[in-house]
Amino acid sequence: MGPKGRHAIVIGGGASGALMAFQLLKTSPPGLHVTLIEKRPEIGRGLAYHAGNPEHLLNVRVSNMSALPDDPGHFWEWLCARPGGADVS
Repeated sequence: MGPKGRHAIVIGGGASGALMAFQLLKTSPPGLHVTLIEKRPEIGRGLAYHAGNPEHLLNVRVSNMSALPDDPGHFWEWLCARPGGADVS
């Protein structure tokens, strides 16, 4: 177990920052505190991955979009669990 009172600060809550904070919390020893700093009201929707149009469609296979290398079906499972599910038409 790592030293108590350790603290990581991630600046930027876009996709990369949110995933970094997640991985730190998932893989670090207990007792690590993570603070994510983002000025926008939503986490994970940085400029690179933000589409203002809710009708926006993906142009890649869902199997290529998991943020978790050890769980390639994660994005699809997350999408299906959301209200309205996934529209595969």
